[in-house]
Amino acid sequence: MRVLYVDDEEALLDLAREFLKEAGDIDLLTAKNASEGLSLLASSEIDVVVSDYLMPQMDGIEFLKTIRNEGNHVPFILFTGKGREEVIIQALNEGADFYLQKGMDLGPQFHELVHMIRRAYEGHRTIVALEQKEERLRKAEEKAKMGHFEINLLSNTVALSRGASTIIGTPSFEIPLTNSDGCPWLQYFVNLTESVKGPDTKPTRVISDFRTIRMNDNAEIDVHLEAEYDDDKKTIFGIIQDISERVRSEERLRFALKMAEKNQKKLKLSELRFRGIFEMIPIGLWLADKDGRLISGNPAGKAIWAAEPHVGPENYGIFKAWKLPSREPIKEKDWALYHAVTEGRVTEFEEIEIEAFDGKHKIILNWASPIKDEHGDIIGAFVINQDITERRRMEQALQQSEEAHRAVLEHAGMGVEYYDPDGKLVMINNKAAMNIGYEIDKMIGRSIDEIYGNETSKLYHERLRMTISSQRPLEFEDLVDLPRGKTWLLSVYSKVYGNDGRLLGVQVITHDITKRKSIEEELLNANKKLNLLGSISRHDIMNHLTTLQGYLDILSLTKPDLRQSEAIDAMRRSIASIAKISNFMKIYQEVGQFSPIWHNIAETVSKASSSLDMTNVKQTVNVGNVWVLADPMFEMVIHNLIRNSLMHGERVAHINISFIQEDGHGTLVYEDDGVGVSNDVRSRLFTPGFGKNSGFGLFLSREILGITEMSIEEKGTYGKGARFEIMVPDKHIRYEDPH
Repeated sequence: MRVLYVDDEEALLDLAREFLKEAGDIDLLTAKNASEGLSLLASSEIDVVVSDYLMPQMDGIEFLKTIRNEGNHVPFILFTGKGREEVIIQALNEGADFYLQKGMDLGPQFHELVHMIRRAYEGHRTIVALEQKEERLRKAEEKAKMGHFEINLLSNTVALSRGASTIIGTPSFEIPLTNSDGCPWLQYFVNLTESVKGPDTKPTRVISDFRTIRMNDNAEIDVHLEAEYDDDKKTIFGIIQDISERVRSEERLRFALKMAEKNQKKLKLSELRFRGIFEMIPIGLWLADKDGRLISGNPAGKAIWAAEPHVGPENYGIFKAWKLPSREPIKEKDWALYHAVTEGRVTEFEEIEIEAFDGKHKIILNWASPIKDEHGDIIGAFVINQDITERRRMEQALQQSEEAHRAVLEHAGMGVEYYDPDGKLVMINNKAAMNIGYEIDKMIGRSIDEIYGNETSKLYHERLRMTISSQRPLEFEDLVDLPRGKTWLLSVYSKVYGNDGRLLGVQVITHDITKRKSIEEELLNANKKLNLLGSISRHDIMNHLTTLQGYLDILSLTKPDLRQSEAIDAMRRSIASIAKISNFMKIYQEVGQFSPIWHNIAETVSKASSSLDMTNVKQTVNVGNVWVLADPMFEMVIHNLIRNSLMHGERVAHINISFIQEDGHGTLVYEDDGVGVSNDVRSRLFTPGFGKNSGFGLFLSREILGITEMSIEEKGTYGKGARFEIMVPDKHIRYEDPH
């Protein structure tokens, strides 16, 4: 398989080449940025993409979004040192298949990466194969004028395939059965839900031919239906076929036979009419004399058997066939034709497997009926064969498709639960059952209160209530008391609607993050210790600097000579630089220490500029009532931008701040009319230590914004003014007070 690995670190690309070469079956292409990666995707056949997250110009998430927006569904693995949960969630939401965090020990991680690559590759191949099978099934149904349906007794809805919706005459693929008045089809499905339940609720099979009215144009159609009730799933699965053409042909055939019996004088005309129907009817038709000897077969019948044998009952042994589903061989006197001519018995819808004379095995429906004269005497018989081999193959393909769907669900890697609006568990995969600690069959059909303890059930009810009331999916991190013990779960709740817009239930995707929470707690404790150490160290440094400054002041009083004065000034400058660095360390230490909060942009700009001299500068703020989720130090970002304009813009007379809503994000635009930023300066603008003063202002601004996935770029024109654009993800924007 061919794998594309995109990372801006050349060393990691080299390591990847060495490690992945050992896999044997991986042909690795590498790119140092997303733009190179997109070029390789456009020019090469790529099976799997592995990408870093933090990269210049375009990060891993934007790279993924660009790939998906181009309609490319190649498997995508995010392989990065950033382990924040929002990055993971966004990557998965944007279509990533897996996420792997980099660490110090790269050997095991590259082995895990190889494992993920193979899983992603095989999973993608499975999905593509499944889609191809489903497309073949759809075409087969269309060609055979067939379709399938499934009635869900729990949701009281019927799901239709495309072929079924065409036969019924509805554009919908899922129809509620709550109101069937005036609609024969819906009333039939309602009646079917009752008829398939036999004594003691044993599964019952229904086979029926009937005439009804198509919903979209009220045209009369004849339909063949077969359905079976699944008590485990509480569903009725069935197939329907538009047999209008066949029924009309059969009716014409019966009419022709009846006319021949009533009017011998018109026998010749009737025979000609019958012969035309006989030759054109699209199902196999055989005629036999009163002794059961086959005397004629139509083209469709000859095609089914690959021959036209003219034999009597004594030679029926040349036909090889088996009854279904028992596969009991059919003997000479077991044939329906034999019973028709000897007993006058009518046989309908007999399903048998045959071996045609060309050796091919087929499944057919077999009919046989005697032909009688006006006195009721048997003068012959006719046999009808319908080849349903393809139908059975489609049913098998459908079954395989359903099994594949179930396999995908089981191997999703995350827990998946589905509840109806009342809180009853409808579906759960093995991963979710393992998280909870119960077997699946002990939970399906049970309510939340029956599955969980008191406190946990209250939590689940509240989460379902919040999800149903919300207009978007909700994400929660909860410490849940499950049967297997207290567990941290990251859960995403989303509503599931039917085609009619009716709420069907709530889907819950869960991931056990207990280990991650434990690691976070350890990291928090470590950070507290490091912050304490940093605070003590800065305090000691400042004390020593103060002492040193005092001694320098004393030296200055001794009237030093010129050389000594220059040395004292140099030491004072060094002390000032150390103090600035210490102050930067204090501010940088506080970045990300507190949870993000919602900031009203207009109010934040007002506060940020209040301590600056804006006497000769006009400031325009056109942002509306926009709130953004950012670190508590977000105000410092705006303050730094305004201060930089005042200090370095040279001729700034106007500052304009606006907000633009774009697809997937918003952009906060800061502009001034100063001298702007030259190209050589722009590339180093956010580098620590670069600048005329401390050199940390814009670096700090970028770090503060990055806490909540914001980014900042300078896109102004040198000589016309600076323009800073801050990109804010949609999920961190509100247009009304979020509190």
